[in-house]
Amino acid sequence: MRISNQPALQNSGICDVNRFQERFIRWAKLRVAMVPTTILLEPLFECMVLGALASWSASLLFNWDPLVFYLVVSFRFDITFYCAGKRTLQLNYKWLIDIS
Repeated sequence: MRISNQPALQNSGICDVNRFQERFIRWAKLRVAMVPTTILLEPLFECMVLGALASWSASLLFNWDPLVFYLVVSFRFDITFYCAGKRTLQLNYKWLIDIS
């Protein structure tokens, strides 16, 4: 398999679930090959920076404690993403269990 140097110019051609998953895997491999640190740092950096900016703005606008706001919002998003991931996994594997 070769990795294209211009991934945006690739034409997907046939649109079905298997091809989409193959394209998604190829795109993930391309991202890892181009910028490997992005896989680890992007989710952490984005969450931390946006949380810090939101807590700073909440402290300025509403005079709330920024640390408490940051912890509450971070916990809420962690729970939300956990539940969304759990629901996605249940929906994706539901058809494997249902034999009828």
